[in-house]
Amino acid sequence: MKSRLLQLVAILTAFLMMEACAARVRSNVTYQQTYASYKRVFKNWTRKTTIYQLFDTHLIVIALYKSHEFREAYAQEKSRAFQLSDEDRKRLIADEKLQEEAGYEFLFCAYTPKMGYNDLDSPNSSFKMWLIDYQGHRIQPGRIEPIRLPKSADLMFYPFVNEWSYYYRVLFPKTNEAGQSVDLSKGKIRLVLTGPEGRGELNWVLPD
Repeated sequence: MKSRLLQLVAILTAFLMMEACAARVRSNVTYQQTYASYKRVFKNWTRKTTIYQLFDTHLIVIALYKSHEFREAYAQEKSRAFQLSDEDRKRLIADEKLQEEAGYEFLFCAYTPKMGYNDLDSPNSSFKMWLIDYQGHRIQPGRIEPIRLPKSADLMFYPFVNEWSYYYRVLFPKTNEAGQSVDLSKGKIRLVLTGPEGRGELNWVLPD
């Protein structure tokens, strides 16, 4: 168990090696029609947190925020990699736009030493999740879906894929129950997981 955890931590640490100011989204990271530039965009919108319980690792979460910038890079790189026709490329871009309009979407890669604890999609999960914008408006997920990622193409598009983790699609509405709009277009975005086992927070600080 420990060797498996050490292997996973090594993989994720190597993948997420960033500068000290890791929370800041860099405006100069853009897609340049290469896979290398796509991976830089992916890292720019990906964050990691670890929740400990009595000094032991209880939960490791890596979250990709599918921002407008990421979706554009994803659609362009997928079109380039698969040499899609203009029609298929436009269809892919339109599909990404529809998903963006539906709400704020995050892709979670979650690891727990005991697989039974990996239950973020359960109504009885030991963790609650909150998305908080720069105004302090917060909202809970409208939907959490467990998903399976193939080990081939998705490994290229989502480089954090590994054999030990579970994956979730987490969708937040753009308006909370109090009728407040949640605005992720500027300032600091906070994604909080909290419960009896501990608390973790992922931050994206957008450029001014």
